[in-house]
Amino acid sequence: MGRQLYHQRILAGLVAITCPCYWVSPTGAVLLGGIAGVIVIMGVDLLEYLRIDDPIGAVPVHGICVFGNALAWPVCLWPVWRNRSART
Repeated sequence: MGRQLYHQRILAGLVAITCPCYWVSPTGAVLLGGIAGVIVIMGVDLLEYLRIDDPIGAVPVHGICVFGNALAWPVCLWPVWRNRSART
């Protein structure tokens, strides 16, 4: 794994947790960051397969990872929703 891909995985994790950081627990944040790290690798491979030039890797980090984690972060919020419904 090259240095650029290493940095992209770190950025993908940070971008993925930026929106739901208020609601997600630290464990959920680590889980979302890990999911984003995997998604960014698949996004880079997809762009290379489609022969789309992205020299700085912004599309996989900001586009594909955010879309993938928009589908994944409600799973990390399940304990919050479960506890909220138990209080009412």
